[in-house]
Amino acid sequence: MLTSKQRAILRGKANTMDPVYIVGKGEIDETLIQGVKDCLDARELIKLKVLENSMYNAREVADLDYKSIIKEYQAIQANINNLKEQYKRASMKSEKMNIDDHIYDEEQKQKNIVKRLKEGV
Repeated sequence: MLTSKQRAILRGKANTMDPVYIVGKGEIDETLIQGVKDCLDARELIKLKVLENSMYNAREVADLDYKSIIKEYQAIQANINNLKEQYKRASMKSEKMNIDDHIYDEEQKQKNIVKRLKEGV
């Protein structure tokens, strides 16, 4: 979480920037996470706009630790991709079922990450 001084410094730097994303009612999902990740990879600082009808206020959105959440999401996605490759190579039905269960578990973890973002972590 950012201190008020850190937040003020970043707000000053972002004052001249245009918003990259607009957070509205229920709009924090995988697409937003991926977009924020791509922007943070390209730049160190991005600006998000929070609409008045959003379930979040600007401070809640600013306090979300997107980088760590995005890294966690990406690690899970990499694991899912690996499991899908294992599934393709598996020959026995029981082995495929076991891998399929692991894929399902990983996908549930991703859904939980999105849910945490919607709830404000």
